[in-house]
Amino acid sequence: MFALNWYVTAYVIFYLAYPGINLMLDNLTQRQHLLTTLTLVVMYFGFAWIKGDMFFPSVLLYWLAAYVSVSYIRHYTIKTFGNKNVLLTGALIGFTGMVGIDSLINFLGLHVGALSNKATHFQGHNNPFVLLLALSLLGLAIRKKGWSSRIVNYLSSLSLFVYVIHENQMVRVFLRPLYFVYIKQHFGFDLILIWLLLFAVGLFALSVVLSIGYKELLEPWVGRACGFVWSKLGKLNKVVVMLERLK
Repeated sequence: MFALNWYVTAYVIFYLAYPGINLMLDNLTQRQHLLTTLTLVVMYFGFAWIKGDMFFPSVLLYWLAAYVSVSYIRHYTIKTFGNKNVLLTGALIGFTGMVGIDSLINFLGLHVGALSNKATHFQGHNNPFVLLLALSLLGLAIRKKGWSSRIVNYLSSLSLFVYVIHENQMVRVFLRPLYFVYIKQHFGFDLILIWLLLFAVGLFALSVVLSIGYKELLEPWVGRACGFVWSKLGKLNKVVVMLERLK
């Protein structure tokens, strides 16, 4: 389960670990914080991006490197991070690099045999251009509203639900193959890139809509139910402890 649903695993582990990470970061000097940030980024968004098995990489370490980077920006470079021109330049470089490296590898793969199976090599979670693009877009989103943005926080709160729906085994094993079988039988694969894009956009949009529906309609009830069960378990625990003392 954890191998298939890596995001859920990383999400839960990081959620448990981040108070300790914050405590550590709050006690670093600016120089120590900078060195930690540069070390993690260079190791996992540099060397491990080029050669995927260097420094024993994992999604959790990629998240840690990104989290430490955001922490340093928030504490020490907030003025630069609020500069619109800097952010737009960063977003442009990030997007151009992300698309450019994929296009280059795909083009070379058509002409160089050794690269024919490397199309996805640089598309991992530790792509430095994706990190730059994400940080730049985050800066643009919160530039005038400070670090507390209701929109960003709300969309972030949907991420786990979106992943669970988007990468659900029913979708991956049954719905996706049926979709492409239907496309092949009725339209052919001449416009396969368009059909792929439509499927990706449609699935993501559906995942977001269902996640919003769950958050707004079901989450309050689930929260109350969990609170009720937790209170009952607390009372049961007290009874068990009392009985143990009477023995």
